[in-house]
Parts: sequence; C-alpha cells; structure tokens
Amino acid sequence: LKPDDPGEVVPKYSHIRFIGVDSDNQSALDIYNTENKNLPLEYSEFFYISNKGIKKPGLLKLPEFEWFRWEDIDATDLGKAGAGGIRQVGRFMMMDKSDMFIRTVESTIKKAKIGLEKATVNVHIFAGISGGTGAGSFLDVCYMVRHVAEQIGGVTIFGYFFLPDVNLSRIPKSDYLTREYVSKNGYASMQELDYCMQLQKNGGEFIQEYQGHRRIEWKEAPVDMCYLISTTNTNGDVIPNAYKYAMGITAEYIMSFLTASEGIAPLISTYPKIVDCADRMKSNGFNLKYCTLGAASAGIPLR
Repeated sequence: LKPDDPGEVVPKYSHIRFIGVDSDNQSALDIYNTENKNLPLEYSEFFYISNKGIKKPGLLKLPEFEWFRWEDIDATDLGKAGAGGIRQVGRFMMMDKSDMFIRTVESTIKKAKIGLEKATVNVHIFAGISGGTGAGSFLDVCYMVRHVAEQIGGVTIFGYFFLPDVNLSRIPKSDYLTREYVSKNGYASMQELDYCMQLQKNGGEFIQEYQGHRRIEWKEAPVDMCYLISTTNTNGDVIPNAYKYAMGITAEYIMSFLTASEGIAPLISTYPKIVDCADRMKSNGFNLKYCTLGAASAGIPLR
C-alpha cells in the first residue's frame, strides 16, 4: 500500500480514515494504559457512545426516542460500560450521539478527500451484529452514513457484518446466558437487515428522527454491497481459531481492495447483473444481494 510520501520513516495514508465506534470507553483506555504498542486505532479515532444517563426521563420524551421501551428492559443500571448485550440500549446510545456522529462522518470524509480532485469515496462499515452495541446501532449507522453520502455524492458504501458464530466461538459453552442473547440478537439483526436489503422491492419505508431535526428516510438498502462473515464451513463445523480467522480474512480482503490496480469497479459492475439473474430463478421472497467472506466460501488461492 503506497504511503503519501514513500521517503518518510513512518508511513502516512491521509486518504484512509478511521472511525471506531465503542460504547465502552474504558476498553480503549485499558489498551492505551498498557505497554502494548500495537494499538488498533489512534485514540482520537474512537467515537464513544457510552452514556450513563439512559434512565433520565427528559431524554425519553424526545421524538428520536419514541421507540425506546425502558420498562421492557430487565436491568436496573446500564450505560456505565457498554450496552450490556441489549440491542435497545446500544441503539439508544448511538441515537443520543447521532448529531455528533453525522458531523464526524462528514468531517472524516472531507479530510480524506483533501488534495484529491474528483475523488470517489468508499466507506467500509464493519460491525458485529450479535452484541448490544453492534446489533443495536449498525442499521442506524448505515443510514446516517448514507444520508451523508447523498449530500457529498460519489460515495459507495460497503457493509461487513460478523455473524453470531464469530462471537460464539469465543464464548464458553458454560456461559449459556451470554450464548443465548448472542444468538437472539444475531437472529433479530438478520431479520432487520434482510428486510432493509429489500426495501426497494418490498415497498417498505421507514422514517427515523435523529438529532438536529434530521428526518432520514430508509427507502433503499443500508449498504451498496453487503458481506456476511462466517466461521462455519459448508459441513456446519466452526473452524479452529474462528474469531482470529474472521478478523484476518476480512483484513486481507480490505487490503486486496486497497491495493488492486483496477479497484473495485469490475466487481461493482458485474455484481448487480449476477444478483438480478439469480433473482429471476428464485421462488420465494428472500434477498440474494449478499456476498460472503469466511469459511463457507473458502477456496484454493490462485497465487
């Protein structure tokens, strides 16, 4: 990957930017307080949605929180360190920072384009869809990014969603309560994702109020290309070192994306044609507009 200045000792890539969303700001602080020098992101690249005030009555009266049903949440105190595996709480946290998040996305894209003329922008969104934070906020994140993309123009959005088996591979079987909510969250997330991926065909529409008096209409798919990442092979077996494998294969794919001389254009041009052809052959209403990464689609490398 070519840096901005090949002669610099520490390579810089000003046109590649990161936003790391986390509902537990303590997790990043723990990393930065250790002697570990292989830090995942710069501290300034994290966007924290932690919120200790999710029980404040005044917040719940705002129009963007009409969907929030605190009385249905079986927990006495949440918001200090993450979403506690509860999708509603994860969504609440992101919604309470939605205005700041949208402005952060706008600023990050503009910074990435500095020095480039007529630049196209690729936004890659990575999310686990089985925990409280990811499962609760990933769709809102996609549509907020799409809202920004429509204003800027020339933006393609890619979604990489880690399926429940990726998380379950790290959770001991003795921890049956966590394994249960991970499975339930993942199932609910896939239902919502699958519905939204077909919005243009199923006649659906969803309008969400966000901070800053923003009304964002969900009329199209949340991402232009959607990747489902699995660690289960075609025999139904979860492979060894599944979590590390899932992260590695996704990182390798992104690196090949960034270093390919022809870019992603050939894939984008053929992908809709393949899906449309398959759509004509199906007998039920399920969505086919997914790509897969991971064990189920593993093959022999050509080089």
